[in-house]
Amino acid sequence: MVTNKTYEQIDVGDSASITRTCTANDLFIFAHASGNLNPLHIPDIDHTGDGKTDLAIVPSMWVGTLISAVLGNVLPGPGTIYRNQSFRFLERAHEGDTLTVTVRVAAKEPDGIVRLSTEVTRSDGVMIADGEARVSAPSQTVRLEPHELPTILVERHQNFDRLIALAQSLTPLPTAVIAPDDAHSLGGALLAAASGVIEPILIGDRRAIEATAETLGRTLSGIEIIDVGDAREAVARGIALVHEGRARALMKGHLHSDTLLHQVVDKQQGLRTERRLSHVFAMDVPGRPTPMV
Repeated sequence: MVTNKTYEQIDVGDSASITRTCTANDLFIFAHASGNLNPLHIPDIDHTGDGKTDLAIVPSMWVGTLISAVLGNVLPGPGTIYRNQSFRFLERAHEGDTLTVTVRVAAKEPDGIVRLSTEVTRSDGVMIADGEARVSAPSQTVRLEPHELPTILVERHQNFDRLIALAQSLTPLPTAVIAPDDAHSLGGALLAAASGVIEPILIGDRRAIEATAETLGRTLSGIEIIDVGDAREAVARGIALVHEGRARALMKGHLHSDTLLHQVVDKQQGLRTERRLSHVFAMDVPGRPTPMV
């Protein structure tokens, strides 16, 4: 149960604190909400120009919002209305820093006004900011059931970006793409090619592939297309390219997995080796620092 302190219940000297660690997602969300796109405050950017990614500096006003969180949630709590706030920003916080925000009642003024000193410190004890807040304290006790806000999904692909960067240091892999005649399969193959990860050989119905490319607004200029109308025959042609050494990998397009794998595991014509055939999903999950496999 979330509750508050009314003007009558508040005493000079009362205090409250919260602790918060600033994450990269916090900085992205603040940039979207505020419109402040200063590169100093954006994660994973080289804002000094030395060719290295710099640790993002936390915007001062993001620090200020933490004070608002204490006032609105704890002391005085729900029902509080801001009147004014002063700040002195003494030091800087960076992405990953843990900050402790403390408010302390300095005086009670007429008409339900409460004056509070405010300060923010880093986990190393250094004060980041201080100041003073004046608020209208609640006149009635409020008790609220805890409630959840709608989830915000920050879509970042830092794990995939890292893997792609590693792959880009290698020669593009000649890849037989089987039946890439829908937007997802053809779009994925073209994206991988544009990223320098693969050198695609498109195997399937030429007219369907070209029609899909037109829908995507993409050109197939310079990309080899082997015109094969039947999906099973396209798989067989792709496997043959691997045996010939023209392709180093197969990429599944718009066809069922069993259609592809039936021929891949064939003992005579397939791609079986002494090793066990395995299948994994590699997922770059928003909010996780590492990929899931």
